Amino acid sequence: MPLEQREKDKILSVFCKNTCAEISGPAKTEFLRIMRVPGWEELTKNAAFNAYYSLLEELLKLIEELQAIEPGGLRLKKTLELLSEKKTGGEADEINAFKKLVEEKLLPFWGDGLIDLYHKGVAILEEWDNFFISYTNQSAPGVNRTYKKIISEEVSREELREYGQTVNLIGKVLHAHLKVQRATSFYDKVALHWSDEWRSKIFQYTKSSFAFIQVIETEIFGQDPPNNVCFSEYESYKESIENFCTDHGLPDIKPKFYFLICNPEKKKDFRFEPAEDIPKLQSWVDHIRETQFETLYKELTKSQLRQKIQEAVLESKAYRKELFRNYVNAIH
Repeated sequence: MPLEQREKDKILSVFCKNTCAEISGPAKTEFLRIMRVPGWEELTKNAAFNAYYSLLEELLKLIEELQAIEPGGLRLKKTLELLSEKKTGGEADEINAFKKLVEEKLLPFWGDGLIDLYHKGVAILEEWDNFFISYTNQSAPGVNRTYKKIISEEVSREELREYGQTVNLIGKVLHAHLKVQRATSFYDKVALHWSDEWRSKIFQYTKSSFAFIQVIETEIFGQDPPNNVCFSEYESYKESIENFCTDHGLPDIKPKFYFLICNPEKKKDFRFEPAEDIPKLQSWVDHIRETQFETLYKELTKSQLRQKIQEAVLESKAYRKELFRNYVNAIH
């Protein structure tokens, strides 16, 4: 029988409180108590216990090797590198146990500076979304009619009836394609009004995304900053990545943008311009022109869009690894 989670938690707690030498000696009685068996020989007949015990034993050896590394910055670098390896190829039990052991047996002996760097590194690995999806709902009904073919392949009839008049469902389509590629994304299908509360929520997510994908329609240039939501999202993501990299000595890492241009008829002379000659908006438009990722036209197929999204996901994952690697390498 597999171990229950409460049993795993108690066993892990014993490893957190003891050394490798103690685990193989006096701490054995703790495991007998947890598993409610009279002797060690009987306990070792439990295959699930043996597997988990062996896993924790190997992880504890790693922790003790890390404890021996000096100075502290080098120890932190190795810790984050190991955590990244386990996040890439490890099972949930291994990842969770390694983190718990690190935070119980290493962090209490580090200074505040190293602890802060550790938590920021963990956040990059665990909390940052791959993509932030930016779009406007200003012309939702028209966009949803124009791209009905590709939307209907990813959006249920019920959702189309409920949100078709208020929400740009291209965002939903992108979210679905990203999910298929096992990429996380921030996407909110609720049509909310721009407010301080919503601004705070948006900025929270733009500051924890590796890449920014934006659906470009002429309507998004109709308002001036700071009331232009799409521009605010663009600027927030750009500044947050730039500031993060500046703060951690990563001058060569640049924000990762993907602009999807809504050009239904795929016109070669299709143009979009800001409503007013505002330098900030013009700079945004120039950036879109220089780096546009794909054109959304009426006859674009599901497989064509999937292929483009797959390319973006592969790039994003490589970018995430590069950012994390450079973050770790900058630790002293």
